[in-house]
Amino acid sequence: MFEITLNPCALLLRQAVIPFIRMRTYHGELYIAQNVVTLREASGSVVLFLQMKPRMFHTFSCTENLCLGFDIRHLYRYLLLLQDRNDAFLRLTGDASGHIDFVLLDISQYIPS
Repeated sequence: MFEITLNPCALLLRQAVIPFIRMRTYHGELYIAQNVVTLREASGSVVLFLQMKPRMFHTFSCTENLCLGFDIRHLYRYLLLLQDRNDAFLRLTGDASGHIDFVLLDISQYIPS
């Protein structure tokens, strides 16, 4: 299982995903391990590869190595929603079942009271 939380400053990730969108082949693979998260997409002779360290994320946990397929447009839509709001975090969770949940969370859940 994994859980990743992105803060509202996920601008760099959104910009990094744009080439994936421009390729117009939207099936991506997300490789998750305890020390790295890799986003990969291949189309013909072109391969896009984005490797991220856990410190890039607001929170990160991984209990098992996973390789999950997903539609990159879905991630991009949520990153755009996150860009439009300065009061939210984006949480991604998933497990070996192959399902990834994308959820916008209110920022007040992450501010200590």
